[in-house]
Amino acid sequence: MREIFSNLLFLLFLKDFFVDGCENGLTQLRQRATLNIMKCVPTLQGQADPCVIQTGGRMAFCQKDRDGDDFVCCGTTALLIELIAPNSNLQTRSIDPSNYYKDSNSAMTVLKQEYKTVRRALPQMSLPSQSPVILQKSSHMKKYFKTNLSVMRSPITLSLLSSPVLRSAGPNSWETKPAVILLQDGICNVLVNTGLPAQGPEIVEALATRGVAEARFMVATSSHMQFTGNLNLYPRAQIIVGRWHARDTIMTRWNTGKGYRMDLCSSSIYTVPTPGPSDDSITVFAANVPAMGTVAIVGLLFAEAEPLDRTSTLWVASTATTLQSRKMVVCSADWIQPAYGMPFPVTPQMRKEAGCSKHLI
Repeated sequence: MREIFSNLLFLLFLKDFFVDGCENGLTQLRQRATLNIMKCVPTLQGQADPCVIQTGGRMAFCQKDRDGDDFVCCGTTALLIELIAPNSNLQTRSIDPSNYYKDSNSAMTVLKQEYKTVRRALPQMSLPSQSPVILQKSSHMKKYFKTNLSVMRSPITLSLLSSPVLRSAGPNSWETKPAVILLQDGICNVLVNTGLPAQGPEIVEALATRGVAEARFMVATSSHMQFTGNLNLYPRAQIIVGRWHARDTIMTRWNTGKGYRMDLCSSSIYTVPTPGPSDDSITVFAANVPAMGTVAIVGLLFAEAEPLDRTSTLWVASTATTLQSRKMVVCSADWIQPAYGMPFPVTPQMRKEAGCSKHLI
């Protein structure tokens, strides 16, 4: 009983720590021992976020405190509870980039995770009974399930399977390991940009730890070789390379019209033509990703986090077309996953520079 009482007191006072000093609806994180705010020093683009390290591999972001001049670690309220709850079994995880993305989603998902945390903290308390579903007339059932099943669906999980690297290796040579992304929406598994063959063992190990036995789609955002080296990992998967689609031995060139989208095995995961790096370049969009919203996996459309109007002739076939495609992505996504480096948020300034009036997709 004392344990339950202490947990209740903890939860009552926890609200005092949900300070509004972070962006994107996140919460300042605190140290368990002292309850002091976690402070951080920003790193260069492409390096691991220091807050990911401080939280033991969980998804956290080093952001400027909106109420001061310091930089602080920000995350979801569910993560804050996990970090400082008196009875949480917090363990330090190895610093795996895949953890960078995994946490809560919309307010609905955050509440689910907080509920689970509180339930673990108070195992002896009985939970309120749930009101039974009242059967309605058949004419209303379709609308009922359409509304409620959309809420009950699990959020999309986005994982980074291979740490991105891009650096010079001598004259006209580069060491390159693109970001390999796994999207999961229920039974819909999509692997985006499969890397070079040398990345194969690392990718296989990362997939095994997640229990991924099959992928429904293998996608390369363009025909550049660093994205196509492991397309044979799942022989039964459907393959998309740029604007070509292969299923078994049948190849199809899909519609390349402006604004056309091709849904994959989930209506929340789809591809859109974004020429520029090559004529056949595409972007994979994932909607409703936890704590991120709509994420655009752009391949070489953005090699790294770089200004909207800066391109590299190394990766770009047409500068003008690349800039046009970039503007479309900026006006349609909340976060961008570049070919090399960690994801970066689409800021109001970026949308202003792109001339966005609304989301285009």
